[in-house]
Amino acid sequence: MSANNVMTATQATACERIAAPPREENVSPLRGEHVAKRRGKYVLTVPNDKFLRDIIAVMKLAGFSDHDIFGVRLAVEEAVANAYTHGNRRDVTKQIMISYEVTRRSVRAVVEDQGQGFKPAHLPDPTLLENLDKERGRGVALMRTFMTRVRFNRRGNKVTLFKRRTED
Repeated sequence: MSANNVMTATQATACERIAAPPREENVSPLRGEHVAKRRGKYVLTVPNDKFLRDIIAVMKLAGFSDHDIFGVRLAVEEAVANAYTHGNRRDVTKQIMISYEVTRRSVRAVVEDQGQGFKPAHLPDPTLLENLDKERGRGVALMRTFMTRVRFNRRGNKVTLFKRRTED
């Protein structure tokens, strides 16, 4: 592994976990306002769902609803698919970096590719009649629908997805 804790394509398999996998016994008991945080970092060369299993497992342990879990899963899947297809242009020598943090009240996931980026404001609105047949913009629209906040970096190759827990 390189000094900056990111693997090269030859070191990474389809998905390599950098941090220890979350296990129920590793999650501290919840005490009032003090909540244990679980974090993970991954480097992908080809999308798969190993990282999603960890995020979902930790969200379940933290007591998130099935609806919240579904929304986070969908948004992260879309972000990773966009990073692979549009950002890295399906180049398996390029990487997708994924990190996440789950607390009792929120989930934050960051997906970054090695592409040139894009301007999210230039995406067509997929709900407009003239855009219904276009394939661009739907993934970002889904991310924005299910997450509390979606932010792209200036370059447009990194998205931060934030979900505040839905109160029952």
